[in-house]
Amino acid sequence: MTGAPGTYCQSRQHLRDQGGGQADKGIGPQPPNVFYSKGAFMKSIHKLAAVAVAMAFTLNAQADINIGVMVSTTGPGATLGIPEQNTVKLWPTEIAGQKLNVTVLNDASDTTTAAKNATKLISEDNVDVIVGPSLTPTSLAALDVAAKARTPMISLAGGDSIIYPQDGPRHWAFRMAAPAAVAVNFALDNMLSKGVK
Repeated sequence: MTGAPGTYCQSRQHLRDQGGGQADKGIGPQPPNVFYSKGAFMKSIHKLAAVAVAMAFTLNAQADINIGVMVSTTGPGATLGIPEQNTVKLWPTEIAGQKLNVTVLNDASDTTTAAKNATKLISEDNVDVIVGPSLTPTSLAALDVAAKARTPMISLAGGDSIIYPQDGPRHWAFRMAAPAAVAVNFALDNMLSKGVK
Protein backbone atom coordinates (compact mmCIF):
# COMPACT_ATOMS: atom_id res chain seq x y z
CA MET A 1 0.00 0.00 0.00
CA THR A 2 1.22 3.48 -0.71
CA GLY A 3 0.42 5.13 2.60
CA ALA A 4 -0.90 8.24 0.82
CA PRO A 5 -3.23 10.51 2.83
CA GLY A 6 -6.62 8.86 3.25
CA THR A 7 -5.19 5.38 2.62
CA TYR A 8 -5.22 2.79 5.36
CA CYS A 9 -1.80 1.27 5.84
CA GLN A 10 -1.29 -2.18 7.22
CA SER A 11 0.52 -1.02 10.32
CA ARG A 12 1.73 2.04 12.16
CA GLN A 13 5.29 0.97 11.41
CA HIS A 14 4.50 1.16 7.69
CA LEU A 15 3.78 4.87 8.05
CA ARG A 16 6.96 5.41 10.02
CA ASP A 17 9.08 3.55 7.48
CA GLN A 18 7.59 5.05 4.32
CA GLY A 19 8.68 8.15 2.52
CA GLY A 20 12.43 7.76 2.86
CA GLY A 21 14.17 11.12 2.66
CA GLN A 22 10.91 13.05 2.69
CA ALA A 23 10.26 12.11 6.30
CA ASP A 24 13.70 13.39 7.22
CA LYS A 25 12.78 16.74 5.74
CA GLY A 26 9.73 16.99 7.96
CA ILE A 27 7.27 16.18 5.18
CA GLY A 28 4.53 13.82 6.26
CA PRO A 29 0.93 13.54 7.38
CA GLN A 30 -0.07 16.86 8.91
CA PRO A 31 -3.67 16.88 10.10
CA PRO A 32 -4.85 20.29 11.33
CA ASN A 33 -4.17 21.18 14.95
CA VAL A 34 -7.03 20.51 17.34
CA PHE A 35 -8.24 23.48 19.39
CA TYR A 36 -10.87 23.67 22.11
CA SER A 37 -12.13 26.76 23.90
CA LYS A 38 -11.54 27.31 27.60
CA GLY A 39 -13.57 25.03 29.85
CA ALA A 40 -14.38 22.52 27.10
CA PHE A 41 -11.88 19.86 28.19
CA MET A 42 -14.33 17.89 30.35
CA LYS A 43 -16.93 17.99 27.56
CA SER A 44 -14.56 16.74 24.89
CA ILE A 45 -13.79 13.23 26.16
CA HIS A 46 -15.41 11.42 23.26
CA LYS A 47 -14.10 13.96 20.76
CA LEU A 48 -10.56 13.38 21.99
CA ALA A 49 -11.02 9.65 21.71
CA ALA A 50 -12.29 10.11 18.15
CA VAL A 51 -9.23 12.23 17.35
CA ALA A 52 -7.04 9.46 18.73
CA VAL A 53 -8.71 7.02 16.34
CA ALA A 54 -8.11 9.36 13.41
CA MET A 55 -4.47 9.83 14.44
CA ALA A 56 -4.07 6.07 14.55
CA PHE A 57 -5.44 5.62 11.02
CA THR A 58 -2.67 3.17 10.11
CA LEU A 59 -4.20 0.44 12.25
CA ASN A 60 -5.88 -2.40 10.43
CA ALA A 61 -9.53 -3.15 11.06
CA GLN A 62 -8.88 -5.79 13.73
CA ALA A 63 -6.18 -4.01 15.75
CA ASP A 64 -6.54 -2.50 19.21
CA ILE A 65 -6.11 1.24 19.66
CA ASN A 66 -3.23 1.97 22.01
CA ILE A 67 -3.21 5.42 23.63
CA GLY A 68 -0.47 6.62 25.94
CA VAL A 69 -1.50 9.32 28.39
CA MET A 70 1.12 11.33 30.23
CA VAL A 71 0.02 13.80 32.89
CA SER A 72 1.50 15.52 35.94
CA THR A 73 -0.21 13.99 38.98
CA THR A 74 2.58 15.13 41.28
CA GLY A 75 4.78 18.21 41.35
CA PRO A 76 3.80 21.77 40.40
CA GLY A 77 1.57 20.58 37.55
CA ALA A 78 -0.57 18.31 39.72
CA THR A 79 -3.44 20.82 39.84
CA LEU A 80 -3.78 20.20 36.10
CA GLY A 81 -2.69 16.58 35.93
CA ILE A 82 -5.00 15.11 38.55
CA PRO A 83 -8.24 16.35 36.89
CA GLU A 84 -6.87 15.25 33.52
CA GLN A 85 -6.18 11.77 34.87
CA ASN A 86 -9.71 11.63 36.31
CA THR A 87 -11.10 12.61 32.91
CA VAL A 88 -9.25 9.76 31.21
CA LYS A 89 -11.09 7.34 33.51
CA LEU A 90 -14.31 8.40 31.77
CA TRP A 91 -13.12 7.37 28.32
CA PRO A 92 -14.94 4.49 26.59
CA THR A 93 -13.38 1.03 26.55
CA GLU A 94 -13.83 0.65 22.80
CA ILE A 95 -14.38 2.80 19.72
CA ALA A 96 -16.09 1.56 16.57
CA GLY A 97 -15.74 -2.02 17.80
CA GLN A 98 -12.02 -1.66 18.47
CA LYS A 99 -10.66 -2.15 21.96
CA LEU A 100 -9.15 0.96 23.52
CA ASN A 101 -5.98 0.27 25.53
CA VAL A 102 -4.99 3.26 27.65
CA THR A 103 -1.68 3.51 29.51
CA VAL A 104 -1.43 6.41 31.97
CA LEU A 105 1.94 7.61 33.29
CA ASN A 106 2.88 10.39 35.71
CA ASP A 107 5.75 12.63 34.59
CA ALA A 108 5.93 14.31 38.03
CA SER A 109 6.08 17.70 36.25
CA ASP A 110 9.66 16.85 35.27
CA THR A 111 11.08 17.15 31.75
CA THR A 112 13.52 14.25 32.12
CA THR A 113 10.74 11.96 33.35
CA ALA A 114 8.50 13.13 30.51
CA ALA A 115 11.11 12.16 27.91
CA LYS A 116 11.61 8.75 29.57
CA ASN A 117 7.85 8.18 29.73
CA ALA A 118 7.48 9.02 26.04
CA THR A 119 10.23 6.52 25.21
CA LYS A 120 8.50 3.83 27.29
CA LEU A 121 5.07 4.50 25.77
CA ILE A 122 6.45 4.24 22.24
CA SER A 123 9.01 1.44 22.55
CA GLU A 124 7.39 -0.78 25.19
CA ASP A 125 3.66 -0.04 25.04
CA ASN A 126 3.57 0.55 21.26
CA VAL A 127 1.12 3.43 21.53
CA ASP A 128 -0.43 4.91 18.41
CA VAL A 129 -0.78 8.39 19.89
CA ILE A 130 0.32 10.21 23.05
CA VAL A 131 -2.13 12.45 24.90
CA GLY A 132 -0.35 14.96 27.16
CA PRO A 133 1.75 16.04 28.91
CA SER A 134 0.08 18.62 31.14
CA LEU A 135 2.73 21.33 30.97
CA THR A 136 4.58 23.13 28.18
CA PRO A 137 8.16 22.20 29.29
CA THR A 138 7.28 18.52 29.68
CA SER A 139 5.41 18.58 26.37
CA LEU A 140 8.46 19.90 24.56
CA ALA A 141 10.63 17.19 26.14
CA ALA A 142 8.19 14.44 25.15
CA LEU A 143 7.72 15.89 21.66
CA ASP A 144 11.37 15.37 20.74
CA VAL A 145 10.97 11.66 21.46
CA ALA A 146 7.55 11.33 19.82
CA ALA A 147 8.62 13.09 16.64
CA LYS A 148 11.66 10.87 16.15
CA ALA A 149 9.35 7.86 16.36
CA ARG A 150 6.73 9.58 14.16
CA THR A 151 4.11 9.21 16.87
CA PRO A 152 1.46 11.96 17.04
CA MET A 153 1.24 13.84 20.35
CA ILE A 154 -1.79 15.81 21.53
CA SER A 155 -0.51 18.07 24.30
CA LEU A 156 -2.79 19.25 27.09
CA ALA A 157 -0.58 22.29 27.73
CA GLY A 158 -1.10 25.79 26.37
CA GLY A 159 2.31 26.96 25.17
CA ASP A 160 2.47 28.13 21.56
CA SER A 161 5.99 26.71 21.32
CA ILE A 162 4.49 23.21 21.31
CA ILE A 163 2.99 23.66 17.85
CA TYR A 164 4.74 26.71 16.38
CA PRO A 165 6.57 27.00 14.09
CA GLN A 166 5.07 24.05 12.22
CA ASP A 167 8.33 22.47 11.15
CA GLY A 168 10.62 19.66 12.26
CA PRO A 169 9.23 17.73 15.22
CA ARG A 170 6.17 19.98 15.46
CA HIS A 171 4.68 18.26 12.42
CA TRP A 172 3.70 15.58 14.95
CA ALA A 173 2.42 18.00 17.63
CA PHE A 174 -1.15 19.00 18.36
CA ARG A 175 -2.64 20.92 21.26
CA MET A 176 -5.97 20.81 23.09
CA ALA A 177 -5.82 24.39 24.38
CA ALA A 178 -6.77 27.27 22.12
CA PRO A 179 -3.93 29.64 21.18
CA ALA A 180 -3.54 32.77 23.31
CA ALA A 181 -4.93 34.99 20.55
CA VAL A 182 -8.17 33.00 20.47
CA ALA A 183 -8.55 33.07 24.25
CA VAL A 184 -7.91 36.83 24.36
CA ASN A 185 -10.49 37.43 21.62
CA PHE A 186 -13.10 35.46 23.57
CA ALA A 187 -12.32 37.51 26.68
CA LEU A 188 -12.53 40.81 24.80
CA ASP A 189 -15.80 39.84 23.10
CA ASN A 190 -17.25 38.93 26.49
CA MET A 191 -16.14 42.24 27.98
CA LEU A 192 -17.62 44.21 25.08
CA SER A 193 -20.92 42.32 25.32
CA LYS A 194 -21.15 43.38 28.98
CA GLY A 195 -20.25 46.99 28.26
CA VAL A 196 -16.87 46.87 29.97
CA LYS A 197 -14.62 49.76 28.85
